[in-house]
Amino acid sequence: MTTATTSTSTPKPARNQDQPVIFFDTTLRDGEQSPGISLNREDKLEIAQQLVRVGVDVIEAGFPATSPGDFEGVQAIAQQVKGAVVCGLARCVESDIRTCWEAIKDAERPRIHTFISTSDVHLKHQIKKTYDEVEAITRQMVELSVSLCPGDVEFSAMDSTRSNWAFLARVLQTAIEAGATTDLALAPPVKASLLLSRPGERRDAEVRRPVRSARGMYGLGRS
Repeated sequence: MTTATTSTSTPKPARNQDQPVIFFDTTLRDGEQSPGISLNREDKLEIAQQLVRVGVDVIEAGFPATSPGDFEGVQAIAQQVKGAVVCGLARCVESDIRTCWEAIKDAERPRIHTFISTSDVHLKHQIKKTYDEVEAITRQMVELSVSLCPGDVEFSAMDSTRSNWAFLARVLQTAIEAGATTDLALAPPVKASLLLSRPGERRDAEVRRPVRSARGMYGLGRS
């Protein structure tokens, strides 16, 4: 006769238990790059208001340095839309960052989101910088962003999944030390999880794992 056995294993806790999922919507910036899509100031305002109604936490309203029209759209959202963080995108370039701040400074809760490429391919063929130069630029431009928008600066590493892991970790740590409050590695969830779980790496800022939909929304889970 066989005796039934009872499992004594402890159930695993749910991931992100007691931690919120923060919805970061980039329809008005990344989504506008879809073929055939062009949003004017009024379109952007209407979409931003709807995003607040459905509970989006962070609205990336645009890339103010790209054109006067985008600047005006981002500025209008910053001035008129309440209830969400209004974020502007900027390269790690001083003129971009200052233009971004001028567009978002009237927001209820403004955020500067600055980025730089970190993959060898981009460094060689696109921005033509060395590892040391990228680290130095990251520190300088994040510090500038923090001086303008203290308390809410997001930093991203562009093309991070093709980057050297050790160099990418150095750049992210540099951004954190310079005052970035959110680091977004722009990696698919599995690869981001591998990066963020590497032993011995400090994470003094909120580092988020993005899960991106086809329409420009990121669900950001705290790591």
